[in-house]
Amino acid sequence: MWRQLAGDEVETVYYYRDDGAQENYYLNRVTIPEIAFPQYRVENDEDNQGNLTSIFFSNKDLKTGNTVDIKLYGISKRYYDYFKKILSASCNNSNPFSTIPTAVRGNIINQTNGNNFPFGYFRLSEVAVKNYTIQ
Repeated sequence: MWRQLAGDEVETVYYYRDDGAQENYYLNRVTIPEIAFPQYRVENDEDNQGNLTSIFFSNKDLKTGNTVDIKLYGISKRYYDYFKKILSASCNNSNPFSTIPTAVRGNIINQTNGNNFPFGYFRLSEVAVKNYTIQ
């Protein structure tokens, strides 16, 4: 679903239903052609356990005909904690690719030299994908 905001800005809204039988963590990834890097957001189900959840995304450059690529990943608590630190350390709550002033250790271990840790995090997750064209 999309709607026109003040001026020319367009907002997209998408929904997902949380599984109320368990504790869940999510990574939202939105990509549009007008921005160089995907926009990320991490969520837990603390406030929406078992409910329908809405996620809002807007960008001043979105216009009719643009395709919005939406990916919703089911992630572990450890990856949620890691990615939340990455977003926080980058001082940009949606782009983990901006410069990070401190190292955030992941779960990858250098087998040759344990003191020389690589950056990154190995994860395995389920993903739901939706491509939406702004009408």
